[in-house]
Amino acid sequence: AADVENAKERAVVSERIQHALDTAQSCIMVLDAQHRVIFANRALQSMAQECAVSWGQEMPHLHVQALVGSCCEDFSPLPCMSLTHISSLDAPEQLKLKLGAQNLDLKLSPVHDHQGLRQGTVIEWLDRTADLAARDKEQQIARENRRVRQALDVSSSMVLLANVQHRIVYANPSMMQFLQRMQSRLRTRLMGWNAQQVLGADLDELLIQGFTAPSDVHRHTGETDLHLQLDDWIHLRLKCQTI
Repeated sequence: AADVENAKERAVVSERIQHALDTAQSCIMVLDAQHRVIFANRALQSMAQECAVSWGQEMPHLHVQALVGSCCEDFSPLPCMSLTHISSLDAPEQLKLKLGAQNLDLKLSPVHDHQGLRQGTVIEWLDRTADLAARDKEQQIARENRRVRQALDVSSSMVLLANVQHRIVYANPSMMQFLQRMQSRLRTRLMGWNAQQVLGADLDELLIQGFTAPSDVHRHTGETDLHLQLDDWIHLRLKCQTI
């Protein structure tokens, strides 16, 4: 009777664990001691279904419609899923894998009982494809921004860039030199003006109060030409471009 009760209790615990794994967002696979798939949670099965074509091309012996029951050799030619590799695994291992168009992180963890006997393997699959694509896009934008910055740095034209809050975030060397030359004149209009502290300054304040730009300068959209005047001697033609 006690054995029956223990078996029932283990069955309940096993069902709870399976339910928990099925509702997890992580993709999880469990192999038994003979290295056959005895469990693949819903997240993993969903990913396998979505990638059925590419997985089928890369692993022709694997039936993604029926992962449970597959042998680790069905994942050939993946080296990390070979019988030799799985059998020799004696500690958790993390590795990166290219599978068709997917970039995957795999974590393989051997499972032992309280006597140290190997009972199976847990494999976690993490699809990093979208994350890596986003990172590559960010790096591409950063490279493009650096090239633009380098071009502006050597340009003889005077350039100011401001953010959406109209705070100055960039002034190229030509503009910095001009502002430094005009510093004493600007101070007659802007108390305490310091050309060295132009970054972070209010663009509207500089243009409207310093160079008598129209008060609605911040409302201009697209490309606009403005004529500015610092004093009787300094006249500027300003080309504004919103981005």
